[in-house]
Amino acid sequence: MKAAVESGYLARSPCVGVKLPKETRRDMLFLTSAEIERLASCIVEPYGVTIYFAAYSGLRFGEISALRVRRLDLLGARVRVAEAYSDVSGKLHLGPPKSGKERAVPVPRSVCDALAPALEGKGQDDLLFLAPEGGPLRQGNFYHRKYKPAVEAAGLPRSCAFMIMPTPALCRPRLGFACLRR
Repeated sequence: MKAAVESGYLARSPCVGVKLPKETRRDMLFLTSAEIERLASCIVEPYGVTIYFAAYSGLRFGEISALRVRRLDLLGARVRVAEAYSDVSGKLHLGPPKSGKERAVPVPRSVCDALAPALEGKGQDDLLFLAPEGGPLRQGNFYHRKYKPAVEAAGLPRSCAFMIMPTPALCRPRLGFACLRR
């Protein structure tokens, strides 16, 4: 509106004097390992391992959906995050992660062991996690068709239905998120 006033399109901004509502902050919900286990057991296979990976790696959904087999180091229990998918007006775009930087993230040995069978028959350039019809997972489809029904079936609070967060023990700078370094 300020630009419209400065350009002469408006004599006065209709926004002057309007008070914005105060922003309300919601507490973050962290699932316990038992809740993660319940959620993973309630989701349609083969997505149980996706739940474990998401919960214990702390990666964002776009990073998970863009993860290629070659980026996973099972012996070193690490994953290299180099790219991410983002959905813009219904089209998937592959680009750098949100931070703009490649990073290495540790993955618990138990998750690496669970991932091993999912690698069978996959090439180094194949996506690690696939949509049911092949291709990358799309967040909206995964959320509505797989994740949200599993949250309800697991009897978890609806407030965790937005997507899982890493457990508190994992919220450390080692994940590579600048926002967690406080």
